Amino acid sequence: MDREGATAEAPRLDLFVACEEPGLRGRLLPQIAKWRAEGRSVDTDYAGRSMKGQLTQAQRLGAETVVVARSDGTYEVRRRGEDDRVVSSLSEV
Repeated sequence: MDREGATAEAPRLDLFVACEEPGLRGRLLPQIAKWRAEGRSVDTDYAGRSMKGQLTQAQRLGAETVVVARSDGTYEVRRRGEDDRVVSSLSEV
């Protein structure tokens, strides 16, 4: 049903997980599944995009938080309106 003047909001994405290296994604999938089971909306890149492409996709999807898995085993947490921070465990996200 169309309603004149009504607009639909795009669904909000809680987290987008980006990876510096494609090989990191496999170890993150269980955590992504856990976050989804907790009711969080989470997505990641399955198309093999570059880091820039992944961050563009996160922005396009309206992600509130972007977690970048870094090759040194740490995670960069980027939240809108906050300073970026580096954490050593995904439990800190």
